[in-house]
Amino acid sequence: MQADQSFHKNYVRATLVSYGASCKVLTCFNRTDGKRYAAKAIPKDPGQAARQHQAVLCEVGIMKAVEDHPNAVKLLE
Repeated sequence: MQADQSFHKNYVRATLVSYGASCKVLTCFNRTDGKRYAAKAIPKDPGQAARQHQAVLCEVGIMKAVEDHPNAVKLLE
């Protein structure tokens, strides 16, 4: 299953919170527990797939490194 299909199966997209050069941040609601979350949407660029993949892995690594800090957002999925 593709990530986009999985997202829409588990979450309801609500509103655009912010956007930048490489992504959008949206609020969304979990279909199971009804809780509100933030989702980061990164558009795919076929010509930059390898670079984008490495950038996402780097960001995930950084988020995992600071996940126990009280002021850091938590990475759920």
